[in-house]
Amino acid sequence: MKYFVKKILRLAIPITVVLYFFVSCGDNETNKGPGEWDSKKPVEIITLFPDSGRVRDQVLIEGSNFGNDTSIIKVFFDDFEAKVIGTDGTSILALVPRIAGAIPDVDNLCKVTVKVGTAEPKVFANDFRYRVSASVTTFAGNGENVNDFSHGVLSRVRFAPVMIGVDSEFNIFVTTTDHHLLRLDERAGTATILMTGGQGMNQHSSPSVTPDDVILLGKNDQRDRFTLLDPKDGWAPKPMMIRAWDQNGYDLPSNATHHYLLYCQTDGQYYSRYNSGQIVRIDPITWRAKIVGMTPSGNAYCGAFNPDNPSELWIGYDFGDGEGALRNSLARVDVLEEMSWEEKKLEEDPEYDFETNAPPYALNTLWTFEKLTGATGGDHRDGPIAESQFRGIRQINFDKEAGVIYIGDSQNYCIRMVNVRREGMPVSTLIGIPKSAGDNDGKREDARFREIHGIVADADGVIYASDWNNYKIRRIAVE
Repeated sequence: MKYFVKKILRLAIPITVVLYFFVSCGDNETNKGPGEWDSKKPVEIITLFPDSGRVRDQVLIEGSNFGNDTSIIKVFFDDFEAKVIGTDGTSILALVPRIAGAIPDVDNLCKVTVKVGTAEPKVFANDFRYRVSASVTTFAGNGENVNDFSHGVLSRVRFAPVMIGVDSEFNIFVTTTDHHLLRLDERAGTATILMTGGQGMNQHSSPSVTPDDVILLGKNDQRDRFTLLDPKDGWAPKPMMIRAWDQNGYDLPSNATHHYLLYCQTDGQYYSRYNSGQIVRIDPITWRAKIVGMTPSGNAYCGAFNPDNPSELWIGYDFGDGEGALRNSLARVDVLEEMSWEEKKLEEDPEYDFETNAPPYALNTLWTFEKLTGATGGDHRDGPIAESQFRGIRQINFDKEAGVIYIGDSQNYCIRMVNVRREGMPVSTLIGIPKSAGDNDGKREDARFREIHGIVADADGVIYASDWNNYKIRRIAVE
């Protein structure tokens, strides 16, 4: 123990000397000094101290052939890169990174990997036990459902928040039950009205954000109407109408509704899904729309594209009667695969017998559509996604850096998450006590919610949730 403490102090404290040493020494194959990396020899890891810790804790990695140039050293905890503070050739001092998807208050096991230059990465034999805790604070709202924003102070706002979004400047956008869209500025501590029901706002219009921080909104009582709010124009609402339709052989009722508009990074197009199941692609320049395929019908108040596979749309089905076999379910579909289930089967087997082997859902469903979760009766169950259960899925959103999707599980009164990068895509309860409603800030064991509708994570991984029936927006820090 004393040895490792001394080693950490020797690497961490005289930082000026260390940095000077690292800058002055490089990877010189012809004239290697003490501790320089030798590309002809393997990198070895002997010990890791401590073997457990939290984000930003210092970890000392002992071994050989690390070299003395931090610019060519990379340390990973699973897939998450750590900051390397110093090295002397046989020791590396690094800071534990934020490992998204970790479950609070348990040991999350991960592998530590060291990569130096072009050498083969070396994985330490033993697991590192990563630990996090989660806590909740009230971000906005005083708990009264009066819908009063006149004073503009976050702590005094009175409202029932529904859907929520966040841009790269950490502005929070939230819809309310009286059909307002608000911008919440955490730095100034203020709330500003951007749009009202008279301008076409609806409480279930879920705010999404383009790479240019333009806010996209659906309009669930008008089939062809959407709204854009550009920060360059002071977020002034700009109504947009679909100018022409290519229904592509599908039927789209005039009373079909949509709740969101999403930007797809793969092709730069907008996408929306209607409650009758149609997936619609919209050209952001011409505003011409094409139905690219069907999904099973039912209310899904929000969708989200998977950052790891940007054309893969995740859909969260609500618990209403209209959802049928998909109620309380998470599903996904690739919006660029414009082929129906029937067409795919006929391509594979021209003699396929549809009468004997009926499709799993309605005809013309996009063939990549996949129901991910388990039983649909409405319950709470963590574990592999295929066995998981939800009750009342409202908004879903990805942590873009982490490959984790957060779910507002409204009727279970908690926040759930799916780690899409791990085998089996395990589902866990991030915070909140399942089936136990309440209104409490604090640590994980104390926090209570009452019908979470909206949920989003900012660029720092901080989560904001619209706690609709407590008339508050809650802030969840995982660290």
